[in-house]
Amino acid sequence: PGAAMRDVSAVCIGTGRFLRTVLVPALEALGESVVLAQTRGTSFGQYMKGREGTYEVDTVHQDGKVVTAEVRVAACGSLGMPRGREAFMGLPADVPRLRYIGLGLTEAGVVHNGQSVLDLAEFLHACFVAGLGQAHPLSVLNTDNLPYNGDLVRRFTLACDFARDAPRADEFQRWVQARVVFHNTMVDGITSHRDGQPDVPRAEPLPAKALAIEDLGGILPGKLGEVRGVVVRGAPRQLDIDLALKLRVANGLHTAMVYAMALGRIFQTDGCIGHAHILPYLENLYERDVAHCCAELSIPREQVTPVFEEWMARLQHPHFGLACLFVCQNASQKLGIRLLPSVRA
Repeated sequence: PGAAMRDVSAVCIGTGRFLRTVLVPALEALGESVVLAQTRGTSFGQYMKGREGTYEVDTVHQDGKVVTAEVRVAACGSLGMPRGREAFMGLPADVPRLRYIGLGLTEAGVVHNGQSVLDLAEFLHACFVAGLGQAHPLSVLNTDNLPYNGDLVRRFTLACDFARDAPRADEFQRWVQARVVFHNTMVDGITSHRDGQPDVPRAEPLPAKALAIEDLGGILPGKLGEVRGVVVRGAPRQLDIDLALKLRVANGLHTAMVYAMALGRIFQTDGCIGHAHILPYLENLYERDVAHCCAELSIPREQVTPVFEEWMARLQHPHFGLACLFVCQNASQKLGIRLLPSVRA
């Protein structure tokens, strides 16, 4: 076990389905060795017992074929258990190759003094004490839906009680600012779970930009951007445009669609397939309203059209519909960030 840990180059706080469907396989494709820490409970560790270090991910294709991938991890545990937490916080002393820290938090967890923020600060302090981050800065990679999530996590990490009261606190804060990069990211992918097995992700085929990572300092390896579904943005404003297109094209059409479908007593999103009115409605909404974002964002139509076409194809996946009620929750907030920008444009 000791020798295996010395090969570990990535850890993840959180074991969410999207993180295990997209981020961990991307790191594995680079040859990285990954440790997963569940934030609460022990269900994932129980699932992994007897599996010889791999977990499953089901991908459901448009023809209904399900392809199951086996993703290897070096170890897993739980921060919700005292022994697991102690082992995780002791990792930095034993993982000299550590380069990546994945975060699989919900939006509710990215708050001042949130438990996962405190966990991250404590883990980073252990990295600081162990002298990590010298050959390469440590990259913190988020898999939540918050815009500019890296900036938020950096701010909350530096301001949390642990960071302010830790031994050598001033030196630690300077080290974080110099040797840790909190990448802003954008995530895009629909995941659920295998029937009867909530710890096995069930996903649609990876979209072109399942995970977009901002890397303005050029510290990430170039090969990461070659992994299917991963895009690395090295110039200012590129991720801003990715976020705007996701919100206005994909999310905006999704939100508009479910209200029209509810009025027609259609309760699953795949009910749009072949519908005489829903798909033409979305095409008109895009052409008459959403496409105005090109002028506002100063981007060519050719950059926006593939986003629209990919989303329309994803909506018509006959084996991966979502409940319209699920999509239309938090309506007032979603309308404000998904549809009103197109109205203003």
